[in-house]
Amino acid sequence: MTREDLLALNEAVLVTLATKGLVARAGRMVASVHVSVADDGTVTGTTDDATVTVPPGGLDQARCTCPAPGVCRHLVATVLAYQATHEGGPAPQVWDPAQFTDTQLTDLLGARLVTSARTMAAGGLAATVHRGMSPWVELPTASVRFLVPHDLAYAVSDATDPRLVALAVWACRAAADQDPSADQVRVEVRPAGTSAAGYPQVVEQLDRLLATGVMNLGTGFGFAALRRGLVGLQWPADGLDDLVEQLQAYQQRQAVHDELRTADVLAELYGRHRAVTSCAPVIVPDVLGTEVAASTACARLRLVGLGARVRAVPSGESVAFDAQVYLADAASGVVLVLPHQWVGTAETVPALRRVATTTLGALAMSNVLTQSAHRSARRVLRLARSRIAPTSVLPLGDAWASLPAILVVADYAAAAERLAALPPRYVRPRVAAENLRVLAVAEVRDVVYHPGDQRLTAQVLDTHGSTAHVVCDYNPASPGGLDAAARLLADPGLRWVAGHVTRRERRLLVRPTALWSASGAVALDVATDDLRVDLDLGAPPPGDLIDEAIAAGLAALAALAHRGLAAPGRAALDRVSEASDLLTTCGLPIMGTTVAHAPTSPTAWVDAMVWLTVAAESR
Repeated sequence: MTREDLLALNEAVLVTLATKGLVARAGRMVASVHVSVADDGTVTGTTDDATVTVPPGGLDQARCTCPAPGVCRHLVATVLAYQATHEGGPAPQVWDPAQFTDTQLTDLLGARLVTSARTMAAGGLAATVHRGMSPWVELPTASVRFLVPHDLAYAVSDATDPRLVALAVWACRAAADQDPSADQVRVEVRPAGTSAAGYPQVVEQLDRLLATGVMNLGTGFGFAALRRGLVGLQWPADGLDDLVEQLQAYQQRQAVHDELRTADVLAELYGRHRAVTSCAPVIVPDVLGTEVAASTACARLRLVGLGARVRAVPSGESVAFDAQVYLADAASGVVLVLPHQWVGTAETVPALRRVATTTLGALAMSNVLTQSAHRSARRVLRLARSRIAPTSVLPLGDAWASLPAILVVADYAAAAERLAALPPRYVRPRVAAENLRVLAVAEVRDVVYHPGDQRLTAQVLDTHGSTAHVVCDYNPASPGGLDAAARLLADPGLRWVAGHVTRRERRLLVRPTALWSASGAVALDVATDDLRVDLDLGAPPPGDLIDEAIAAGLAALAALAHRGLAAPGRAALDRVSEASDLLTTCGLPIMGTTVAHAPTSPTAWVDAMVWLTVAAESR
């Protein structure tokens, strides 16, 4: 009996199941492994120090006499030795996990877990299906990969919940019904009538907040009871948490309060409610986050550092630091965010802050191996302390070279088209670092420093000749960041730029978090070198009148929400009038009229915010 499943385990799959180093060690052991195959297909591998038994049904059923847990080097060496006894292996093929039946799921998981998975999906669950020779499904809090064609035993998840395999199979079925040919399909898994109970009460309270104004709220104006009513609606609940954080920051006179951020969260909460109560076709789980687990325990993860963002907010003699470390799952390409906050002084060096057994600077550009991670619905990562399953932080090396294709942008024009096709932000899943990508760079041009704006700009080209605009702004928390960016952009060995990607005038605009070249990699916000670079000075680019008009409109609406629609004051009304006139002058008369009507009611204010926000995203 030939074990087709073992023959299908190529090096990339084995690295996914183990580690690259362990696979390399196992490869050196192959010659010393004696392999035998029983009539039932059980493969036995014998070495000088261990015996491995691999029955049919996946590597989870394998047993080794060595004390190492999980997939050990003896097991991998046995698989490689078995493959060496067969010429080649099965040819790569495109296949669809939709072929798996509920009977197969029950045989793998058991009837109880399959029934529980149906309950999970009953409220509606969104997923993205990625087709190909190694199909995988991106669920709200985890991903499931199908490593071996037509063999459900090799479906693996980066979370510990086995029910996710059933959800992934059902997502593939929904994708086959919706669009059987697309490489990537967004679907709703087993949708049902979704209840938005509790949301109308939140909207009524938002109406009162807008009428009163943020600056006039008393300490008793709270959303705690309403927050408890948003059970099963993860995205509105998260938005309400952000709103409460902003309201409390204002009442406590904290510098983190931002009028524009407050207005944006308010409009988002209104927008999500409008989307599910209107007749427009939407994927309800994307809009509301229905049945999304607040936190999911992850299985073994290998994470690759893609830089960090550090914000420093002075408060008296101290400084509040807010850092976000970006770590990509090396298997799925999903970017997770590890937050870290602390209070220091003006002399504090963020890169030297201790985080997860290392420093913030090292963590931002490293390989992280962990079995003690928890991932939230918003893709925020928490690393738990564990002696049994510790977290290892290793040098970055060339890990960016093996990042999944879904994370790497090699065709800038195609990526810009994908961004243009996205639905508005107010109805997308509320996830962190949503559009952080790694751009493959073929050439760099026009590196210019604009001293008035304290901004470094450059043009990068892909292999097709398309350009992307790189913008690096000065960050007081990392004074050497601009010099580090200029040094690497001038390096002929520059290969990748990681950063937050948006679309601007039909091409990509990236705000880098890190750059990688053959001579080294740097996370800009935690750059520690003090090498100064002679920067080519350039005049600031001419302002865009439409951008200025949209920004003026958003600022005017934020001022309205701050002061309250019931009594906004003459100054706030004048700002609204000026913004309306500017929008009309720019050739946006409908938008100008909408902004002019914003002070009349909460509905009109939300109309204007949605118009301006969507227009800003579409630029």
